[in-house]
Amino acid sequence: MPVRTVPIDPEADVPAPETDPRGRPRWSMPMDRMVFLLVCALEIGSVAMVIGIFIATKQPASLYAIVLPLLLLGPALILACRLTITLDDDRLRWVFFPFWKSSVPYDSIENVEICTFDAMRDFGGWGPKIVRGYTGAIAASGKGVLITRTDKKRKLVLSCTEPESLVLELLRRVVPEEAAEATDSA
Repeated sequence: MPVRTVPIDPEADVPAPETDPRGRPRWSMPMDRMVFLLVCALEIGSVAMVIGIFIATKQPASLYAIVLPLLLLGPALILACRLTITLDDDRLRWVFFPFWKSSVPYDSIENVEICTFDAMRDFGGWGPKIVRGYTGAIAASGKGVLITRTDKKRKLVLSCTEPESLVLELLRRVVPEEAAEATDSA
């Protein structure tokens, strides 16, 4: 099992989530800076190699103007990457800009838990992932939210900087009030 669940601390002071312009709760986090550093290291090697090839093959200078900006798009793309999770009236939505967006209706969510994971070890890296029974939107290693669905599809793992507040907000929407009252009175 790639992710490990973490119990929710009932005594913890959970901050209120930020809201989007429509007033919906929203959690947002940029891609882990380690990814940016890795891409920059690869880009430096690639740029050096391309320049060496151009010099060795005596290519015209106009090719530099085409190839070098293309090589620099990698780090710029990583800097633009961001995972945003939003709770609508009827569904959980997430956008891993600029690659992927999806959603899950609340009525198809069976269980919500806080989890911990390592992006490289558990998912093979960062970004949108499908691995060993899990679908993940992995922006950084650390804490996240593990969602089990009633349709028995893969479990969903979302990176989150404040997973406690996301889990609590999701539970308010997923668990019907009548069931929550029955559980409290029992």
